[in-house]
Amino acid sequence: MIVKEKHKRIIRLIFSLVIAVFCIIFTALNIINFINEDRQAQANQVDNYIIGVYQEKIAVFAQNDAVPIEIYDVYITTLPEKDQISLRKGIKVEG
Repeated sequence: MIVKEKHKRIIRLIFSLVIAVFCIIFTALNIINFINEDRQAQANQVDNYIIGVYQEKIAVFAQNDAVPIEIYDVYITTLPEKDQISLRKGIKVEG
């Protein structure tokens, strides 16, 4: 009888371990799925930018930011006047 009890305990322990491993794997897969969905949502989000002027050079700004993300070594005075006016107003772009 003592042997049967030990076998039952071992079987319960193994069963409990299998259930625990299953729960861990299930949770990990859900977390991975959530992270992938979040990354996909961020990738689908369209950012808006403004191409404008900073210190008389062409620059790219995130929408509503006063400090440019990138400044190009191109002075706007080298461009046609129409383009200079457009850049001073700011050209909205997506992507």
